[in-house]
Amino acid sequence: MPQNVKDAVFAIPVESGSYVLGAVGPILERGGRFVLGSAPNGYEALKVQFRGEQNVYCQQLNSNSRDSFETYFEKSDARFRRLDVVVLGDAIWSSADCPWDERIKNGTRTLLTCLDASIPYIRKELHIVLVGPVSLTRVAVQVSKAFLQAKFALTLASTWPLIRVTTVATDAQGADGNALTSVSIPLVSWRQNADKPSCRSRERATMV
Repeated sequence: MPQNVKDAVFAIPVESGSYVLGAVGPILERGGRFVLGSAPNGYEALKVQFRGEQNVYCQQLNSNSRDSFETYFEKSDARFRRLDVVVLGDAIWSSADCPWDERIKNGTRTLLTCLDASIPYIRKELHIVLVGPVSLTRVAVQVSKAFLQAKFALTLASTWPLIRVTTVATDAQGADGNALTSVSIPLVSWRQNADKPSCRSRERATMV
């Protein structure tokens, strides 16, 4: 989370329960701003919940649609002109009654669709917050890392954003005894590494 949340924009594209939305009020009090997504059947209720709050913008979103995510971030940028934090709550992981591999498949599909749609609006820094069971968010961090590194590897930019992923465990504490864990995702361009002879063979293999 940004050290100074005043004017920071928090995107919560997929409808979340009280576990996530409970943090909205305190952050709003500190000057943060929110773009909240909701499925069509919950959209009106969400708008009523935050009616009159100028720093909250609500949008309908279909979490199974890439176009819907793209529209979400496009409208978010038009409204606030920045993106600081993307929060994905435990709703993306499906029901706990589903098999583990199905929960991983559904959750990571939503995660990658969301991240891909957000990339054009990432500026100097982005903080991704993943909420859910430890066994699922641990995999999601590795998936996010591989995806974002691959997406940025071929960019021609001279600088890359700082991207950090924080996981919030909802079922148990992490291996280090904390419910919160945070890692940075190093981004490097393929062209930059290509100038280093020791890296060429590995990068060519990656590109095939």
